[in-house]
Amino acid sequence: MSNCAVLRCPNPVEDVISSNSPSYREYGVCSPHGKEIRGGAEWRPDGDQLSRDRHPVCILMGNDLTASGSRFSGYRLETDMLSVGSSGEPLNKLTLIADRGGEKKEFTFEITDAQLGRLSRDFAMFDKDSGRQ
Repeated sequence: MSNCAVLRCPNPVEDVISSNSPSYREYGVCSPHGKEIRGGAEWRPDGDQLSRDRHPVCILMGNDLTASGSRFSGYRLETDMLSVGSSGEPLNKLTLIADRGGEKKEFTFEITDAQLGRLSRDFAMFDKDSGRQ
């Protein structure tokens, strides 16, 4: 018996939904997810996980969909001298501001100066590799 096509859902397949994007494809889902989708819940095929024939093998819903459809539109960086990491150094609060369909959502992380430096270098490398400078 197969598992539901919704990412990380261990329930057995009891229903079938279909998508026409990018081409017609059917997905086996559990009964609760089938009801949610038929009730209007937002979902989409996960283009990052493809089968041998290059079709998505699972679908995204809920928080997985929200995170994947977001575009970061800004950030805020604060240092909290009262908050310290396991090594005793102050933690920075990095807030990424995401925009998804006009709705803004904030994701806040606590990171050390060393982690912030690595993140900054990673972004610079990505920017260099992508041809944007």
